[in-house]
Amino acid sequence: MNLPETGLLREKQILGDPKASPPIPPIIPVKKTCWWEGVKSGRFPKPVYLPGGRAAFWRAEDIRALVESAQEEREQLEAETKAEMKAQARQAGKKPKRNSEHGRERQEPGKEKQ
Repeated sequence: MNLPETGLLREKQILGDPKASPPIPPIIPVKKTCWWEGVKSGRFPKPVYLPGGRAAFWRAEDIRALVESAQEEREQLEAETKAEMKAQARQAGKKPKRNSEHGRERQEPGKEKQ
């Protein structure tokens, strides 16, 4: 992530601009509408405006914190998913195997249930 320690970022620097020459890759890969809805709802940081200007800027520190928070959430979700999959695998080992079509226990070929 090529993000300055401090300073202000424009919308195109955060959301990217594929039409720019050279193209600007997104720091946060969402569409403009989604970004502004997130700003309005508080999911994304609020912009700052320079005196007398209409252009919106975001503090680099706020964007960095947002990216780090999203990475932590992703890592936590991956860990929880992995733990859940292990628990399901352990639990599946204890249950009898079922024939998914009929809900009956699966039989070995050539062996009949008595």
